[in-house]
Amino acid sequence: MTITRPWQPHQVGSPLISASRMHWLILDVGVRRPNDLWNWPDWINFAPQDLQQLTQLLSHNEQVVWKGNKHIEKCFEQIAEYIQNSDAPESIQTRLQLYINELFLEVFEMLQTQNIKLNAKLSSTRRSVEMFLAGLNEHIDYPWTLETMAQHCNLGRSRFAHYCKQITNMTAAEHLNHCRTEKAKRLLIENQEMNILDIAMSCGFESSQYFATVFKKKTGLTPSQYRNLTFE
Repeated sequence: MTITRPWQPHQVGSPLISASRMHWLILDVGVRRPNDLWNWPDWINFAPQDLQQLTQLLSHNEQVVWKGNKHIEKCFEQIAEYIQNSDAPESIQTRLQLYINELFLEVFEMLQTQNIKLNAKLSSTRRSVEMFLAGLNEHIDYPWTLETMAQHCNLGRSRFAHYCKQITNMTAAEHLNHCRTEKAKRLLIENQEMNILDIAMSCGFESSQYFATVFKKKTGLTPSQYRNLTFE
């Protein structure tokens, strides 16, 4: 069985989970970042203390693959069979909710039997900022501002700035320009066919002039000088 949070890549596939029949259940509890509060649907019929413990087991541990049991397997099978035999899913909502509650109860009891080392830092605000900064290079061409970066982490500007400085020892603007400059350095070397303006745009700089100013401040060379020096 695999349990995957929104920020985790799934682990389905050999050698972790071999070829088999797959059943997927996607439940939206309003969580997009590790530090978001889990808001379970009202129809999850757990006692408050049990739901709190289940949330803690799932949010303070990020193991993806678990060895299930026959009870969990049966729950998935009955959910799949019930859906396949119905032409109108809305007409079987009550029964589905009952089966899903049973599934979560079995998962809850299975997790309770494991020797899980819980780590509260996995759901901390700092970790959400760390994950955002780690993935920033993949979206470096976006016109980021301090406000949009903070909003992406569901934080205020000052709180985000505090964590960014703590993690990178740079202000948010400095770190953003650092990431953009590092990508530009790679493109200047690896993509000789790209002109300076294209590189500036692909790295999120507003103009080639601003790109040249930031680049020279960081490296001591203009983009053209850096490219020419590298291939001399």
